[in-house]
Amino acid sequence: MEGTNKKGFTLSELMAVVVIIAIIAGIALGSYRSITEKAVFNEGLTIAHTIAAAADEYYYEYHVQPASLEKLVLDLKGVTVNGKNISSKHFTGVFAPTSSVRLSSKDYPYDLSVSMEYYGQRPDYCIGKDSQGKGKAFCQSMGYANCTGNSCTKE
Repeated sequence: MEGTNKKGFTLSELMAVVVIIAIIAGIALGSYRSITEKAVFNEGLTIAHTIAAAADEYYYEYHVQPASLEKLVLDLKGVTVNGKNISSKHFTGVFAPTSSVRLSSKDYPYDLSVSMEYYGQRPDYCIGKDSQGKGKAFCQSMGYANCTGNSCTKE
């Protein structure tokens, strides 16, 4: 048997490679999820702030709050508006001209709310909507550190 030439990998070598690949994939998947969550969150904020800004423009021009979203000039791709209702791939929501634009995430445990303050600053809120606190924790990870109950703001 001394003359035989062994070629190939041992089972332990193959298992070590599989473990290393699994660790790398786990790290990459966690990063991917985090990036995806942040992108969806920012998409929701963009939608809410765009609607609020359009409502501001309407108020500035006509000196009255818009009764529905159809009165606003909106250039939001992938967003459907019907009356006061808002719908996109990741969010559903409602426009309340006297108070806020509120979006509820379809995929994650939080809501977004942008206050309607015509001619003024529009504070936004991230609101955790689950009983385990994951939504609030996500809001805090996005920089919304000032929390009262489940509602968090950046200021």
